Amino acid sequence: MYRRDHPDGPGYKRFIALSFWRAFSPPPQDWPLALCDGASIADDEGVRNTLVVVDEMPAPDDLERPIAGEAEMIAASVFRYRPDHRWWYFSNLTRDEAILIKFHDSDHAVAWRCMHTAFFDDSLPDAKTRESIEVRLIAYFL
Repeated sequence: MYRRDHPDGPGYKRFIALSFWRAFSPPPQDWPLALCDGASIADDEGVRNTLVVVDEMPAPDDLERPIAGEAEMIAASVFRYRPDHRWWYFSNLTRDEAILIKFHDSDHAVAWRCMHTAFFDDSLPDAKTRESIEVRLIAYFL
């Protein structure tokens, strides 16, 4: 994406993708944010889920054809449950609290991704409908 948008740019050595997440509803929330400890995710886990932006719906036969340049397109990963995953969840966030998630780091020598999701938690009495905002950022290091 950087090279496409800035072909004459200086380039970068590393990038990280971040998510700034904040709840507006009072605690406890009915759909808490859950984060998986990056150290409990194996490097070979995850199935590529490519973002494909189109101007119109493709024909049914085109939906399963290979996409030229797919390896260079923006993609997330989809994960399957493993008992080794360690999850943390936050059902009591207040308006004064925020979470910064590093969900991808091009430097795989450090914790380089963080699975995150939300789930319906009916165990909390008087849980409020979660209202929240997420802002995504990408930082490039020269």
